[in-house]
Amino acid sequence: MGVVLDIFLEQTADPTLVYLTDFTGAYSAGNLTGWGAPNDDVAFVTSVTIGGTFRPYPCNAPALIIPPVTLMPSSEYPLPYYLWQEFQITPTLLALPSSNFCDGIYLFVYSVNTTVLSFTTSVIPPSDIGQIVTNFTTGKILGTLFSIVTGTDTSVITLINLTGYTISAGNVVLINGLQYETLIGGTPTMNTYTQDIQFYYTANSDCCLGNNLDKLDPFCRNCGDIDKLYVDGFITLMAGKSQAGCSMNNNALDTLFSFNKNFCNGCGCN
Repeated sequence: MGVVLDIFLEQTADPTLVYLTDFTGAYSAGNLTGWGAPNDDVAFVTSVTIGGTFRPYPCNAPALIIPPVTLMPSSEYPLPYYLWQEFQITPTLLALPSSNFCDGIYLFVYSVNTTVLSFTTSVIPPSDIGQIVTNFTTGKILGTLFSIVTGTDTSVITLINLTGYTISAGNVVLINGLQYETLIGGTPTMNTYTQDIQFYYTANSDCCLGNNLDKLDPFCRNCGDIDKLYVDGFITLMAGKSQAGCSMNNNALDTLFSFNKNFCNGCGCN
């Protein structure tokens, strides 16, 4: 069936940060699209990218293209990819024009790329898992020994962390100081798993709502302010979130515009 990504984006109170977490999980009888045999293993992941678009409010405002950027490998997120991988996403990382995430609708395209190489050779003892595999003739590193499926006279070898991608029949590989002849060569198998994530971002508007709540008279000397904040503020903001949840994106953006027109000023939280 193959891996099917299950990615979750979480808004924080900090408008400069959102969390992205992979909840795909491990393959099991109850999770046939998880990571691990017979599907690709997380150890096969070679890179992760994210890009997409941002739509500000109101609905007729021009969209902003977010070109794909590499999340992994990077100085902050070196390989390997973990079963429950989490990334911290910032506007700077996505090369957005503001230091804060602006409120609106983000459509992120999250891609996980895997590469693995398998070939058949003479029997290798299983204790050699994790060893560096090199081409004996050229001395070129091919990758790291990930798994061995041993038959009567042959073994199917799987490599990860590849640096040399192809291997031909008749090549001799060196593993842990021992030489093994390649009976059947191999080329890498590459897969890309992608998930589109719509994210209705309202951290700045949420902050503005909180600021207006703080300004209310606790003794209700002007209860009209409370009514206005509840109807034009809280209800309006919640309505926009419900509209986005139903993919009524244009309505959600116009509702967000209406809220900000009454309570906020621009892209930040005042």
